[in-house]
Amino acid sequence: MVDNLLLRDYNTLTLEERVRAIEAAEQVAKTLVNRDIARIEEEKEKDNIDIGAIYITPRQCVELLVQELGADVPEVQSLLRRDEAELRLDPRLITIQETWKEEKLYYLDRYWWWDREDESNVPLSKEQLQVARSLAYLYGHNWAWALAGRPPGRGMHAKRPPLRTAGDIYRYTVSVLVEDYWGTYAPDVVDGNIFHVTGTGRLTWVIRPDGSTQFTIYRPAGWVLRAELGATRPRTVAVVRNPAIPLHRRHVEALVKPIKRLAPRWAVPVEAIGPIFDD
Repeated sequence: MVDNLLLRDYNTLTLEERVRAIEAAEQVAKTLVNRDIARIEEEKEKDNIDIGAIYITPRQCVELLVQELGADVPEVQSLLRRDEAELRLDPRLITIQETWKEEKLYYLDRYWWWDREDESNVPLSKEQLQVARSLAYLYGHNWAWALAGRPPGRGMHAKRPPLRTAGDIYRYTVSVLVEDYWGTYAPDVVDGNIFHVTGTGRLTWVIRPDGSTQFTIYRPAGWVLRAELGATRPRTVAVVRNPAIPLHRRHVEALVKPIKRLAPRWAVPVEAIGPIFDD
C-alpha cells in the first residue's frame, strides 16, 4: 500500500510530514525496483534480457505509482494532470528516481556483465553542446580546452571539423591532447541527455536536448539539493531540497557554482532552501 503522503500536495505538508513522505518514497522505490530485479532474475536464462530502465523520469515514477494504486484513485488523477516541469520539482518523485537508479545500478554492477547502449554517435543539439561546453570549461574538462583551441601545453588550433556527437568530440580531443586515465575527453550521453558526475561524486548534471539543465547535490545518505534551470535565457532557476538529510553550507556552495555559470543574475534564496548548518 502506497503511503497517502506520497499523493497529497507536497506544499501543504508539514516538515515532519515531508520527512515521512521522503522515507515512504524511498521504501516504495525499493519495493518497485526489487520487483523489477525479480523479473530480470526470472528471465536470466534468455539470450536477450531486457534490463529495463535505469534512469527513470518523473513521469515514469508517476506511472509506477499508478500501477500500484490504480488510475481511478482521485489523488493519482491529480498527479497525472501535473506537467513534467512540476513533477521534476517534487522531492518525493526525485527520491523515487534516485533510489531506483542506485538500487538498479548496484544490482547490475554486482551480478551482471552489462553494457549500456552506446550513444556516442547520437547527434547532440546546439543547445546541449553550448551548456555542456560551458560547464566543462568551468570544471576543467579536457575536451572543453581542446575545443577552445587552448589545450594545456599545445598551440592554437584554428580549424577543426564539425563536432556534433560525443564520439566526434572524443576523437578530436585525443587527436590534440595526450590521453590519460583521469581525463574527461567527451561528454557522456544517457538516453539522449548529456550526463556527468564530478570526481567527488557530490554533483551531477543532466543536460536535455532543449538545453534545460538539472543539477543534483549528494551526501553519502542520498540527494540533498536539486536545481532545475530553464532552457531559454534569462534562465529560470528552481531549487528543492531533501528535508530528510541535513544540509551544510558547502552543499549550497557546490550547487551555486554551476548555476551561476548558466544564470549569472540568479540571486541565491538561501532562506528559501531551509535550515543550513555552518561548516
